Amino acid sequence: MVIYERVKQDGKRTQAVDIYYSYVGILDVFTGEEMWAMER
Repeated sequence: MVIYERVKQDGKRTQAVDIYYSYVGILDVFTGEEMWAMER
């Protein structure tokens, strides 16, 4: 697992986390905003 530094942007704090699964590797997980943008 890799935990990145917290970032404050537009009054919101976010922190990225990479989770590695055995025999799978890392999976891309989209944020709610990214999923909403893809639906448009």
